[in-house]
Amino acid sequence: MGVGIVLVVLAVALSRSLENLAATVIFIVFRPFQLGDDVETMGIRGVVEDIQLFNTVIRQFDHSVASLPNGAIQNAGVVNHSRTGINWAAIEVTVSYDQELARAQEVILAELLADDRVLATPSPEVVVLRLDAEGVVFQAQPTVDHDNLWPSLSDLQLRIAARLRNEGIAIAVPPVQPVRFDHHPGHSA
Repeated sequence: MGVGIVLVVLAVALSRSLENLAATVIFIVFRPFQLGDDVETMGIRGVVEDIQLFNTVIRQFDHSVASLPNGAIQNAGVVNHSRTGINWAAIEVTVSYDQELARAQEVILAELLADDRVLATPSPEVVVLRLDAEGVVFQAQPTVDHDNLWPSLSDLQLRIAARLRNEGIAIAVPPVQPVRFDHHPGHSA
């Protein structure tokens, strides 16, 4: 009985090792990602630091390190954010309903076009994404070089907000939710 359990455990361990090894071979041959790529898999996003025999090491943007089994990565799939060299840098802006919405859309687009990091092709757009309780949600859709993604997102959001404010266009703010405390007799507060 004991030998049977040991054999089952060894068989499971060996099958997982073989799965990870097979995935490593696939990664080497087909190169869905390589060292230095910005990837996302299994809920983890970061830069590929090392592709080992059984695991891939990913440094996350908070500088923590994740070591993920290659077989699990193969099964989960990988989004390679840096492979094409460009990224779509979507920015959502909610503008109050009582504002000049067409003007708000023009102002947001003007800020995208004024930034040298925003690529001409594909051309940036500003679309109405949805109507929320607080206002109209616009989505600015610039495309930037991958190396400029995070600085561009940060700068553009600040510049769009400042420009809207300077133009007298109010950005919607979620309503304040009241907090209610129930006092039950016999309980001290």
